[in-house]
Amino acid sequence: TGVLSVTADGSTVEVGGSSVSAASTLLTLTSSSGDVTLLNAGSMGSIALTGTGQNLDLGSPTQDQINGLLAGKTWASATIASSTAVQLPDLDAGALDVTALGISQSGTSITVTGATTLSAAGNSIALTGANNSFGGNVAFTGSAVTLVGSGALSSSGTASGNLSETAGGTISEGSAGIQLTGTAGNTATFTVTGSGDDVDLGSGANDFNGEQATIQASGTGSVGNVRVVDTNAAF
Repeated sequence: TGVLSVTADGSTVEVGGSSVSAASTLLTLTSSSGDVTLLNAGSMGSIALTGTGQNLDLGSPTQDQINGLLAGKTWASATIASSTAVQLPDLDAGALDVTALGISQSGTSITVTGATTLSAAGNSIALTGANNSFGGNVAFTGSAVTLVGSGALSSSGTASGNLSETAGGTISEGSAGIQLTGTAGNTATFTVTGSGDDVDLGSGANDFNGEQATIQASGTGSVGNVRVVDTNAAF
């Protein structure tokens, strides 16, 4: 039992579970510009961070650790690998990469200026915060997938359940396209909330699998130009 304090100033802090094994240990990180890598965070107990680092890499973190290291913090990039479901707090990152058995959010604002990767194969992804902002493409792998962005939203990936995307700007996609792998009963819905927002689903890699797809506007919004490409004859 004790307190471990680590200071990172332009260097990398790397702590493995074998280094800090007591569940009651308090790990205090003070970082002004360094990277923080916690290889087996779940074995460390409580973690407190003073300051903000460049790149965060969390292996097997607890939900409390995710909240403590991400909520209200700004990272150049944040990577989370978990063997359980995770809830993302309000956060700000240049890039975000999350692998978990289900991905959701507890707040209303996830801001990522660059690329976002969400991997929850066989499990749901639900990032539904009204103030979410994704500056780069959102790559996803999951069952039911729900994405909400306050501005334009670009995505690509695979959904084995229903897919729902809502954006306050243009809805578009990355070069990998969108692949729907569910049954005929599954649906894909693309909703714009702004005035005259385009929906551009023009990737030649798209495979909507014969599932019902809906392009619509909500509230006072209206749909602008629409382009859809699908490798299937039926759409």
